[in-house]
Amino acid sequence: MGAAVSAGLVWWDLQRSETVEAEVVQVHSWPGDTPFDFWTEVHAPVFAYARPDGSDARVSGGMRHPSLNLPLGSRHVIHVVPGEDRDGIYPGPHIWAHVRVVAALGLVVCLPALWGSWRLRRWLLQ
Repeated sequence: MGAAVSAGLVWWDLQRSETVEAEVVQVHSWPGDTPFDFWTEVHAPVFAYARPDGSDARVSGGMRHPSLNLPLGSRHVIHVVPGEDRDGIYPGPHIWAHVRVVAALGLVVCLPALWGSWRLRRWLLQ
């Protein structure tokens, strides 16, 4: 259930977002601090783009990763939600990563619970 809701929220954000071409103006870097990136340096790019009214805007990519060491001045397509002051959405398979994690956690918890309830029901019906 949680994975379905999470997938729906990602889909909704992508549906109401606009695709813009943005330029990398800054890249924050620091040593990784999780078990997945402990021995590497992680990067979080900051993008600049022009809004439809002509004003300039800056957004973060909303995530950090060792592969996001994008060259300054490079241009990339990102998604932004118009009228909202929030992170941009850097396209790629990582957008759906948390959906897969929630689904996997749900299976890890649900399958033993179903087995246990089946065993309990069999025991009660004896």
